[in-house]
Amino acid sequence: MRVCLVNPVVHEFGQAYDSRAAGPPLGVLYLAGVLAREGVEVEVVDQAGEWLSDAALIDRVKRCDPDVVGFSTLTANGAVAARQAFMLKNWNPNLKIVFGGYHATINGHRVLGKYPFIDYVIRGEGEYSLPVLVEALQKGGGVSEIREVPGIIYRENGVIKYGAEERGVRNLDELPFPDRRLILDNDYGYISGTKMPKFTFILTSRGCPYNCTYCSCAAFTKRRINLRSVGNVLDELEEIESLGYRNVLFTDDNFTVNRRRVIEICKGIRKRKIDLNWIAEGRVDSAHFDMLKAMADAGCKIIYYGVESGNQRILDYYRKGTRVEQAVDAVEKARRAGIDIITATFIVGAPGETLREVVDTLKFAQKLDIDFPQFNILAAIPGAKIYDDLAAAGYINVEETWESAPNVASFHPDCVPEKTLNQLILKYYREFAMRKEFIFKEVLRTLSSGYRLKLVVSNLKSSRVFYNQLTGAFSS
Repeated sequence: MRVCLVNPVVHEFGQAYDSRAAGPPLGVLYLAGVLAREGVEVEVVDQAGEWLSDAALIDRVKRCDPDVVGFSTLTANGAVAARQAFMLKNWNPNLKIVFGGYHATINGHRVLGKYPFIDYVIRGEGEYSLPVLVEALQKGGGVSEIREVPGIIYRENGVIKYGAEERGVRNLDELPFPDRRLILDNDYGYISGTKMPKFTFILTSRGCPYNCTYCSCAAFTKRRINLRSVGNVLDELEEIESLGYRNVLFTDDNFTVNRRRVIEICKGIRKRKIDLNWIAEGRVDSAHFDMLKAMADAGCKIIYYGVESGNQRILDYYRKGTRVEQAVDAVEKARRAGIDIITATFIVGAPGETLREVVDTLKFAQKLDIDFPQFNILAAIPGAKIYDDLAAAGYINVEETWESAPNVASFHPDCVPEKTLNQLILKYYREFAMRKEFIFKEVLRTLSSGYRLKLVVSNLKSSRVFYNQLTGAFSS
């Protein structure tokens, strides 16, 4: 049996950035690995990584001549995946279409209810469930076999039903490494207007113990965190280096949650002499200096902090569990530790957040000693607590919004208007980059960092493209 796994492009909601891929679809590559281990012939089609139009993607899948096509879905590409699934089903009505991922997990019954050409949904982690489903289909795909697939949602005589309880991966070390040879020639590394040469992702853990109200992670992982062993992570990093990669993003839901483990990984990188530049994301309340210094010494060049707001009241509304002053401290420690580039994300547009509070957050970003801010307008993402709360209060019609992630400011009467937020964000992006003292600092830092200098020289063109896209998006 042949299986084709598809990662649809994410660009349906008009984000500021183009549709080029930051990195490979690790979830899809994990699934490909477990299927191959079971003797299933499998191929991966990554629409963004291969720069494929819908028509070109369909042609690629047709050349695979699969029996099963699986789509990895987020809220941002669920509708794209459904459109592509419809085209494939028209080509081959006998083709079995399977949806998985966050979007399918949170709204699986709605997916099957709206789209009759989608055959199955798998909830939660699919590394155990998908091979069981493929085996059931090989046996004929009868209802008695299908209903035993963990996490399956299916139809029986036109009625949508839930099968066996979903089964997560207990020991991540048992999974084969993502087979990057399946996508080795794809074009990755586009992050915030910067093109990282020879770039990939790695996942050292799954899940996050926190419950930030704007995030849907808890709906998928139930606030559990599952850690790979340090040795297993280091083995994969060695494989990544052997494949010729030079830059890696640790794409964990919360990489810095375990200070001791991060330090052990960093010590292992140095002991094994793994020569990679890498990027990590972290919380400001877990910014321990010894950990950050170990990260810098082991090749960490960029850190992304989730700051989110410069107002304690808004942080508390988001249930972030951090304090404003911790952001200042975290940036100072990362700078002192020697991490080359420090960036931070911010969210504005919460219900009840005043214009003054929005401006305070934008100004707070300027005061932080960061190299680049990322400003976002609060979105109501299905699966996030904010989405559920707004639906319960009557501000969101779930049946009309489950395939989208609307900005809360676009419909909530107690938000600063969305147009005003866009104008402010554009204004402060420009002001941030044009400050004389900022430019002076950045020039000095770039001249003293070989890593930064190489990025600047190799990205002059893409940075201009990014700025044009950014200003166009927030001025619309």
